[in-house]
Amino acid sequence: MTANYETLQWVRNTNDNVLVLTLNRPEKRNAINGQMMRELDDAMRRAERERVGAILLTGAGSSFCSGYDIAPGQTGPDAIDISLEGWRRFGVRCIENLMNVWNCSVPVVCAVQGHALGGGLELVAACDFAIASEDARFGEPEVRHVSAPPTLFLPWVLPIRHARYLMYTGDMIGADEAKRIHLVNDVVPRDRLEEVGLKLARRLAKVPIPAITYNKAAVNNAQQAAGMASSMLFNVESMSAVHNTDAGRSWWSKIAELGFKEFIHLRDAPFRDTNDHKRTPIVVARNAVPLLEGKSSPVGIRLSRMITRENTGSRLMFGIAQMAPGEQSHVFSFCEDDDTTPDEVFYGPVDETFFVVRGKLRVEWDAGAVEAGPEESIHLPPGRKYRMINPGAEDAFIVYALAPAVA
Repeated sequence: MTANYETLQWVRNTNDNVLVLTLNRPEKRNAINGQMMRELDDAMRRAERERVGAILLTGAGSSFCSGYDIAPGQTGPDAIDISLEGWRRFGVRCIENLMNVWNCSVPVVCAVQGHALGGGLELVAACDFAIASEDARFGEPEVRHVSAPPTLFLPWVLPIRHARYLMYTGDMIGADEAKRIHLVNDVVPRDRLEEVGLKLARRLAKVPIPAITYNKAAVNNAQQAAGMASSMLFNVESMSAVHNTDAGRSWWSKIAELGFKEFIHLRDAPFRDTNDHKRTPIVVARNAVPLLEGKSSPVGIRLSRMITRENTGSRLMFGIAQMAPGEQSHVFSFCEDDDTTPDEVFYGPVDETFFVVRGKLRVEWDAGAVEAGPEESIHLPPGRKYRMINPGAEDAFIVYALAPAVA
């Protein structure tokens, strides 16, 4: 059973009474606009009317949700009004929208891949349960341009010091850290995310509807009695005020002047030499790294082994790849870049070294290339896009290691 929405996909399986509701603006990394808010409101009400047993909330494409769509240049009723009253109206609307998810009598499980940032992170927090793929990243990066989340769910779902860290620094954290601080219930490989999310949703749907309805109401009331509603309303005033400080207005004028993508590079530049990598594990989207998986790529590079181990709070990763003569990889990157998706990226910053066990390896990038033979190594310059080529007449066997870059 389906429903017609512009920004959502509604697929209900009547056999297990689970609704799969998908944020469907992949070209915008599922950024939340006014239309999506209205459709989320309607979907929550409809799920209750139709007595759905459980909802699995997913995101189409590479990311779960990149936050609110506040890019300049929008027109119509959903355009952002950056006056004090405009921000107040926006904040109240965001609270109403996410509280409709939070208050929905149907349990909501979200399945998070790629980015869950700003409003996307708040949406995760508004759900009853969260499952993350290994490539998921969470954060409130908007604080770096003198902004704040219009809702205030983090202090109600996280230990307070972890909520402070995310809301004060704008740093992003990886899936393992998100599980450690109880932001998500579980972390799974990307190719098992929907399977694990559906398993939990189906289990919830087997529980008699009145049992979950009344138990959810009781749990929610405990937080309301502790002051959740008043804290949300105070946050609207705080968020509106910070946008109207001199610093806040300055950043918003830069967004209009530079465009959002260039603005993000400018905003985050002072933070690139920090120790963010200690809180953001390097991850590989196992089902979507075409340069290493022959079964999903026309090139014959095969990932033979991937070993991870904890190293000073971050992951140190090793792999062994095999390339046939003349074969070449897709273009790939070892740093986050707005032109790539989380499926194609080894998150960093990282140091990367290839060691050729047998055969030859050539690595090319925009400003150069380097070749290595047996028992020789290649250390790649950071921040570039690369292509691997086997220029030899025999199979090449390569060991590679990724480690956090040292600032």
